[in-house]
Amino acid sequence: MKGTLILLFISSCVSAYSQENQFKPFENLLGKSWVAEGHWGDGSPFYQEVRFEYALEEQLILVKSRGFIDEQSTLIGDRNLGIRKIDPESGNMLFWEYDTFGGTTSGKVSTDEASIFYTYQYGDFTLRDTWEFMNDSTYTYRVQTIENGKPASTFLETRFEVADELAIATDISIHSSKVIPSSREEAWSLWTTREGLRSFFGVDNSVSIRPGGFYEIYMDESRPYGLRGSEGSQVLSFIPQEMLSFTWNAPPSIPSVRNHEHKSWVVLTFTEVSSDETRVDLVHTGFLSGADWEKTYEYFSEAWPFVLENMQRAVQEE
Repeated sequence: MKGTLILLFISSCVSAYSQENQFKPFENLLGKSWVAEGHWGDGSPFYQEVRFEYALEEQLILVKSRGFIDEQSTLIGDRNLGIRKIDPESGNMLFWEYDTFGGTTSGKVSTDEASIFYTYQYGDFTLRDTWEFMNDSTYTYRVQTIENGKPASTFLETRFEVADELAIATDISIHSSKVIPSSREEAWSLWTTREGLRSFFGVDNSVSIRPGGFYEIYMDESRPYGLRGSEGSQVLSFIPQEMLSFTWNAPPSIPSVRNHEHKSWVVLTFTEVSSDETRVDLVHTGFLSGADWEKTYEYFSEAWPFVLENMQRAVQEE
């Protein structure tokens, strides 16, 4: 009996040690949020936020991911819940992914030092998702078909980076300025009232000038709410007739930035030039690094000067 207990104890220790070793390549991923964006081979956008956590006293790894949850690839939400588990009989690591559409994907996990490979069937194809370790904050991610045990076609190649290390690009910000023939009080009213914003944006809006209040401008009212304009933007701070700041999002054509938890922001200042002239200075900053953030920066580098010209023109034509 004593011998049997000793054998069982040794067996359980060996099993736990083996499992710990197999999960070792995941250690760098655990407890962090990872973000990737790019495009599939057909040109459709890809965006994913992934977080890895131990569960059941480190017997499982749970993987929660957010991504596109609509056919148009415009809405981001909770998309997948995944499990990584060591099969006690074969000793292999297996995975299951349950998606928000009701589908399930399962297969085998293999590792090579710090890189991780998922192999599974997708219809008639054998696919492999690769997380290739680059450094502690970056993995190259690939989705490829496998033929005769080797990668064949590549459907997607991008990079996962630690979300917390996506630094604000402090070297880029948008500056635009116009002097308008109005008092500072009138200039302030242009940016803080529904009627004022309509006078030069030419569209409806919802604004509430208080910290956390709405600052939503609906550029295209024919589209459903959420895709019209600056929905979700909020007032950050203000000094009446001197300064106004608010968060800002990206156009619907850049969903990975529009739906990102980090928001860029706009700061407006109002400086009296004379009793009937005011200079309005606009700074748009807080952009992150990445290709789609650069697109957002380029978009508003053209858009904001146009907006301020419309503001100046609207006042001059009164």
